[in-house]
Formats: sequence, C-alpha cells, structure tokens
Amino acid sequence: MSTSYVLYGAEPSYYTAKARSYLRKKGVPFVERSSGHPRYREVVKISGQGKIPILEAPDGTVVQDTTDIIDYLEPLFPEKPAYPSSPKQRLVALLFEVFGDECMLKPAMHYRWNFPDDNFPFIFREFGRIFLPQLPMDEAGEMARPVADKMSGYLPVLGINDETIPEIEASYEMLLDLLNEHFRFHPYLLGGRPCLADYGMIGPMYAHLARDVYPSILMKKRAPFVYRWVERMNASDDGFAEFWDLEPELLGDDVIPETLLPVIELFIGDYLPELEMLIEAINARASEESMGPGSPVLPEGKNGLGRHVVPYRGVQVHQAIRHFSYYMLQRPMFYYQDLSGEAQADVAALLEGVGARGLFDRGLVHKMVRDKGTEYFG
Repeated sequence: MSTSYVLYGAEPSYYTAKARSYLRKKGVPFVERSSGHPRYREVVKISGQGKIPILEAPDGTVVQDTTDIIDYLEPLFPEKPAYPSSPKQRLVALLFEVFGDECMLKPAMHYRWNFPDDNFPFIFREFGRIFLPQLPMDEAGEMARPVADKMSGYLPVLGINDETIPEIEASYEMLLDLLNEHFRFHPYLLGGRPCLADYGMIGPMYAHLARDVYPSILMKKRAPFVYRWVERMNASDDGFAEFWDLEPELLGDDVIPETLLPVIELFIGDYLPELEMLIEAINARASEESMGPGSPVLPEGKNGLGRHVVPYRGVQVHQAIRHFSYYMLQRPMFYYQDLSGEAQADVAALLEGVGARGLFDRGLVHKMVRDKGTEYFG
C-alpha cells in the first residue's frame, strides 16, 4: 500500500492552492494528479462530487472540500497545527478562511476573466494542459474553451459587472497595500509560521492573482512583499531566509499584529452587509414550514436560493445567495458563541475594534452540516 496521499487538483484552481499549500507546509507525503488522470473518475464516484480538490488517503479514504481535507488531516499530522490554540488568534484564523474562501471570489474572478487579451492565451493553455495534456497546446486550449466559458459565466452570479468593477478593483488594490505593509514585518499572517488564516487566503492569491498574467504583474509591481508571501506559502520549508532571527511560531500571548487589523477592517467594511443579509436569507429558509433538522438547505430541484440585492462599497449588487458562505461563516461565529468569560471578552473587544461585533453578537440559530456536497440544517 502506498504511504502517499494523492491530491487531485490543478494549478489554476482556487481551492486546490489552499489544499496544496497546507499539505506542503504540514509535511504530508503526497503526489498531485490532475483531474485528467483516469483514477479521478473513480474517486469522484466515491466522493459523490465532480469537483477539485479531492484528497485520496493511502487507506482509500476520499475527502472533498479544502476545509474537510484540513480537518481530516489535522489529527493525523498534529505538528504545526493549522488552528491556533489561543482565542483571538483562532477567531482571526477562522475569519480569514471566510475572507479567502468566500469574499475573495470577486477580485479573483474579475482579474481572471475580465482581462482577456492578457490572460486568455495563458488560461486556455492551462486548462487544456490539465484536461487534455497529450494534445498540442493550441489545440488543447481551444478544446478547453467551453470549460473556461462556463467558469467566466459565474461573474454575474457574483455580482461582477460594469458598475461594481471599479469598486472591486479599488478594494483589491487597498488590500494589496495593507498586506504589503504587513508582510514587510511578518512572514505569515499571525507570525512565524502559517495557520488557517494563511491557507484560507492563499487559494485566490496564488491560483488567480499571482499566476494569471495581468494580476500577477499588478501584484509584483504594487505589492512585492505579498508576492513573496505567495512564494513562501508554496515552499515546503519555512521559506523566510530574510527573517533569519525569527522563530517559526505564531506570535505569543495571543497577539494579533497591528498591521493585520486594517486588513480585517477592510474585509468587514466591504462584506458586512453581504454577510448580514446572508444570515437573514438562511434564517428565512430555515423558518419555512416543514423545515427541521436534516432538511436540505436548497429546495428540491433547485441549485440555489435565488438572488438578493447587497450593498457593496456604495453600489447595489445583484448576486446569488451563496448558502455555502453561511456554512463557512458559522465556523467563526459558533466558535465565538462557545467562548465564555475572559476569553470571550477579549475576542469581543477585538471584534468591536474592527467593526464586527454586531455581526457576532446577533449569533446564528441554524447550524448547517454537509454530506457528499449537500448542505442540510443540523
């Protein structure tokens, strides 16, 4: 029996980048295969989901979804834990996973699909290389075009249009500036080693924004320290030769770096209305007649809960109600609810300082659980 795990993924894949970085940084023995590999069809049957990334363990266990992959591997590889043990750092790490997995979709998808002259020759060849590696690159790229067209079709679902694009770009450029200042002084988001916060953010920052032609140039020019962090997150070692006097550990005493607070404030300021309206939409669905534990979140025969109008940086955005965002948001919110005493008071003060206290104080009523890619009320 092989002792290596197998990661089925792709270099241009948003969420594969998160899983790959985690596997490397944790020292998990693995090989990566594209979804064009014959075995991929078999693991899809086991997982019940035709998505990447998928992890296949040496014992045949198959896990899909990056958060589930991390949670499956953490007890098996406890060194350098992904989850900080102290309350403020753990809450921040969980928040950054939400930011990376869900909130970064707007800039990632915009900068990939709305710059065709710069990006498309590269993207089409990349997709072709994944799915049809034996064909000449130009021919494979043309055959991959339908996949690319399908992916670019998600832009309206995310509320990316002529009205919102200037705000998406302004927000992303500010993010680059703030992160660039942070990474001048810290190799990772919470100190001297990566944690869930870094794994959450590396997905979009590597796969879309540091590899695709146009955003890669933007990042290198505007935020070279951010690009250096991207390189660091893809290295199997600590990756900070320039921080030679730093211990490879999170900051002590549950400290959140001062340079990270403006980054959190930016995300909260941009996405708080969306997150609050998402909670309202899920609560409304859960309150429908006949809904109870074990009820599917999505109505039968539907692939979504419709759309809502969300304020975003002064414009009104028509976008899909992404119920999976609720699934991710409940992780930091339930963690906060379960805290007590001094620990919760410390976290509450942090949340107050970044403008998120109101969101967390409202709490969540309905827990969401998943089974083979389907979400249910718990």
